[in-house]
Amino acid sequence: MQDFDDLDSYLAASSGDEDLAFLPVPLVADYLGISSPAVTARLKSGSLEEVRIGKQRFVSRRSLVALRTADQDMIQRTEAFLLDLAAKGEARVFYDPVMSNA
Repeated sequence: MQDFDDLDSYLAASSGDEDLAFLPVPLVADYLGISSPAVTARLKSGSLEEVRIGKQRFVSRRSLVALRTADQDMIQRTEAFLLDLAAKGEARVFYDPVMSNA
């Protein structure tokens, strides 16, 4: 049996066979900092890929990594946009321009 300290360790170790790697909904919820029903909603909407075994729902490793990567990319773009505005001396910014550049 292999033990992993956290989900990041497991994700790194399971990268060799992404098609068979999947995670239980409560673990994904804890990792993302959201509720299990919120993960289930993401499965239903298609933003996370669902794997079913019987009646049990799981999240594919591949889709969790893709979601995490997309979130990190958006954060980096948003930070860069805000830093650019700050460098230009902008003291105020509205939500729409920030999110349009994310």
